Amino acid sequence: MESSHTSAAGRCANLEAAESEAIVGAREMIASLIRYGKSVHRTHRIQITDQSGNLLHTVRFGDVIDLRP
Repeated sequence: MESSHTSAAGRCANLEAAESEAIVGAREMIASLIRYGKSVHRTHRIQITDQSGNLLHTVRFGDVIDLRP
């Protein structure tokens, strides 16, 4: 799982809503990976695009959870 793509224009009212949805989605993916004993990589990401496929924003897994040593 390197990245997922979310169309902001197609599913959300605006970029802020798409970012919020991507953060929740990333946290759910992380929880699922942990639940099944899989590795979580801080560099995995969800890319938010418009309907034309243009990249609008990237949400990295490492940015949505607080990992401490």
